[in-house]
Amino acid sequence: MNNLNSKNVSSYGRVSTTDQKDFGNSLASQKNSISNFCNYNQMQIIEHYEDDHSAKTFNRPEFTRLKEFAKKNKGKIDYLLVQKWDRFSRNVGLGLLMIETFKKLNIEVNCTENWIDYNSPDHIVMLSLYLSTSEAENSKISERTKSGTRQALKDGRYVNRQPVGYISGKDSLNRTLMKPDCVFSPLIKNLFEDFATGLYTQQQVLTKPVGCNY
Repeated sequence: MNNLNSKNVSSYGRVSTTDQKDFGNSLASQKNSISNFCNYNQMQIIEHYEDDHSAKTFNRPEFTRLKEFAKKNKGKIDYLLVQKWDRFSRNVGLGLLMIETFKKLNIEVNCTENWIDYNSPDHIVMLSLYLSTSEAENSKISERTKSGTRQALKDGRYVNRQPVGYISGKDSLNRTLMKPDCVFSPLIKNLFEDFATGLYTQQQVLTKPVGCNY
């Protein structure tokens, strides 16, 4: 690790959702970790940015502000620091390109928990490993979510917003299970039954007064 004394830093923290930002402690933990690292190495944090967006892309409001600040203050920032590489990016290709973008501004992107020595011939291997591990983990999470959603639908559990005519309920084990809305479900049932006869067009069914048989 090079001499970091008196180097200027832009620090960055990220969580995936607004709930994590508002009710979790992850952002505070990331900020404290980077701050402790900088204090130990006598580095100066100039700006700190935080996002509650996915790391699949860099289309994040605060990260965009960070880039704009770096461009306008070229030569005044030495490092962009994150606590973990998955806070920076979960896309190895985009992550490496963004690191090169900051390199052109003479800013080194690095991680306090898994520091990369860019002077080492093997640095690209380690950097790719950290970023690809994050991307693989993201893919696994996505696949597990899809699998869980499919299984829930097979079990009759509509895990998204309830369709018209149904409301969210609970089964005997207190698990989410949609159930008919006692007010609207009979109307929805009648609409489908009318359309299934083939006697009415979709528009006629939609505009048909309740209780009307034409």
